[in-house]
Amino acid sequence: MLWLLERAPLTSEIVSRWAPTFAQEALAPLLQQRAATRLEVETVGNELQSRLEITVRLYGRDGARIFDERFAAVWQQIG
Repeated sequence: MLWLLERAPLTSEIVSRWAPTFAQEALAPLLQQRAATRLEVETVGNELQSRLEITVRLYGRDGARIFDERFAAVWQQIG
């Protein structure tokens, strides 16, 4: 559901509340299917560049990090 935020203004509420929530919801099947045991999502917004960065970390059964990537979305402000 992150795509729903594409037309929303890049505000602190989007960065701190909605983007992490939507990212966690999108990745929840990995936890439900036990492909990972723990999920961490970190979001950082850069309003000057209209950019949202989402870092995703997944951990395996032994607690080891099995995935650690940063993704960036450029906001196209409408209006």
